[in-house]
Amino acid sequence: MKLNLKTLKLHPRESVSFHLEEPGDNSLIKDIGACFADIIGVDIVIRDNDTVYEALGRLYTSLKLSCSRCLEDFIYNIEAEMAFDIVEEEQNQESRVIDDMLVLVKDEVDIQPLVYEIIFTEIPFIPLCQEGCRGLCPVCGQNRNQDQCSCQEKIIDPRWEKLKNYT
Repeated sequence: MKLNLKTLKLHPRESVSFHLEEPGDNSLIKDIGACFADIIGVDIVIRDNDTVYEALGRLYTSLKLSCSRCLEDFIYNIEAEMAFDIVEEEQNQESRVIDDMLVLVKDEVDIQPLVYEIIFTEIPFIPLCQEGCRGLCPVCGQNRNQDQCSCQEKIIDPRWEKLKNYT
């Protein structure tokens, strides 16, 4: 996802809007058992501020994840705000670049690494298909969201059974 800022360089102190769409790279998220269910869309407005270019925007996509409790696949929508600065290549050599800055090389800046970084931070550590997911029965493996099983819920470890009389 490259942005060409040549027109913005010709008109200082103005801004330019970009709308980008591209399919997501499933090879980057396959290790967590996910895949892209929709394109990655990015809407950005970049403003020339003499020393740096300031970018504000949002990205959106959908992922297919597996629920941590019931193991069913579900669609997880991601919408995130993004804000970063773009500096010229010469300025980058003189000073240290921090994480939210990108480097403009030959009038172009590649935002793809930043987009994937934002997507990774939006993926939940423990994905759930719904907040009240009841998960799988530990005895028979039935998905409790679909049907209630008749398994005995409270299986007490025999080593602790004598303690239940003291409550």
